[in-house]
Amino acid sequence: MSGALIKKMNDPGNRWRALLFYSILVLGATDRAWIHHLSAHQATEDLAVVWHAAMDYANGEFHEPFFYGQDYGVMLEALLAAPGVALGCSPMAVLPIVIALLALAPYWSFAIWHYRQKDAVAACVFASMPLLLPPEHGIQYTNLNGIALLALYPWAIGRGGSTLGTFLAGAILMAAAAVNLNALVACAALGTHFMVSQSRSPWNVVRALAGAVPVLFLLFEAMRFYSASPDRLAHTVFDWRMDFHPELIPEAMGRLDAHFAWLCPIWWPHGQAAIWLLIALVPVLAAKQNWAGALGIGAALICMLIALCFPKAHDGTSSVLFPLSRIFLAVPLLIAWGLVQLPWSSFRQRWILRAFMPILAITCGLRASRARGIIADAEGFHEGTPLRVHHTELARKECRTIALVAEALDVDLIVILRDPDPGLGLFLNMACPVCEPTMPPTYMPQGERRTWRKAQEAFSIRHRALLVQGSAERWRAAESLSTVSLVSVWPPALHLLIGIDAPIDTVLRKTRIVD
Repeated sequence: MSGALIKKMNDPGNRWRALLFYSILVLGATDRAWIHHLSAHQATEDLAVVWHAAMDYANGEFHEPFFYGQDYGVMLEALLAAPGVALGCSPMAVLPIVIALLALAPYWSFAIWHYRQKDAVAACVFASMPLLLPPEHGIQYTNLNGIALLALYPWAIGRGGSTLGTFLAGAILMAAAAVNLNALVACAALGTHFMVSQSRSPWNVVRALAGAVPVLFLLFEAMRFYSASPDRLAHTVFDWRMDFHPELIPEAMGRLDAHFAWLCPIWWPHGQAAIWLLIALVPVLAAKQNWAGALGIGAALICMLIALCFPKAHDGTSSVLFPLSRIFLAVPLLIAWGLVQLPWSSFRQRWILRAFMPILAITCGLRASRARGIIADAEGFHEGTPLRVHHTELARKECRTIALVAEALDVDLIVILRDPDPGLGLFLNMACPVCEPTMPPTYMPQGERRTWRKAQEAFSIRHRALLVQGSAERWRAAESLSTVSLVSVWPPALHLLIGIDAPIDTVLRKTRIVD
């Protein structure tokens, strides 16, 4: 071992920076483990779809390129969970861990990359950012997948302008935006920064654009999958939600705290402060002649302004389950990236590093103490929220009961009806095949996201079906039918349907059990 290396390792300053950096990582892991402990028993209808997809992927079944029944949203979480599920783990156990890792991935990846570059301040800024945000941000477990892919970016771009590195950089940025459009804000900043900083090496820009082409081709092919088969769509975002309306900007300006809720570090009640911080960084970086950084943040701000012109950005609630701010979840990563663009003097760096632990001690304490109450509040009813929290253990018991009844009655199909509780119906339809893999197939006539199941049932004639849920009015009207009998009023109600002589949709409409 060389004398220079020994001296470097024994330098008290280096040892202190290493202790600080790794302490922040431990805090981050502990914080994430605590939130996982509090929220792992919860799931929404959307998460149940991802459970189902993880099970399908583990079995080698790839039915659709996007979130089941819609033409956007790659289920990266399910893809990453599939190996664990294939090894015998439950999707319900694996996915919360995968989601927790995806939430930390971009911050920790940038942090570790900067730490390896001997930039302790930048490393600590990135590693600390998740801990400086309010607990509501950490409790969100969807819409993180595209941003998570940006974890690969510093390692691609850090290859010193190599052909492979620049090619991968373009592919990563394109893939992040393709997986989830809310990553586009960060992609705009990173992509603009790359092009400006590489303006004297145009071939690097060309190679990065070339890297984006294969991903763009795959995206178009995935979109064409749905345009060629419109019947596969249960829900699309390319409707009125994506109509351009600049007049929506004044409305958005009047409620910036809602649009950027839980995205501002430290000053938690004022989400819009995150935007003003980014705006302030532009002239500061320009004054320091960091044109690439200034233009990068400027591009991200323009991207956010344009996003506010689409109704999709206004389609949300104040609930942590479906917040308006999910469109801009990349903002904290962008803030960290913008701050590390500043040329801190060695004196300021020392004071910044000294301030980290006291600040983190306060924010981590607040996050830990408030998380339980926020999670409990999410379980309540929220007006206008299309998603609902379901307890996984209760879901297991309900699915187990349905499976036992189905086995006792020797049915070959379980029909989940939408009424009287659509949220419960959607959840059971996707969750029960995961909880009870050997039970008969489930099917939801109204609201089925697994569009291939519609095709299967359209060409199948079942003999006996167990009907789950159904409105009381419908069942009173069906009392005279000899083919329908009440099994249990246990919520949800269970009925047996026999004498089926046609596809189930036809029979249900004929008997007026559904419209």
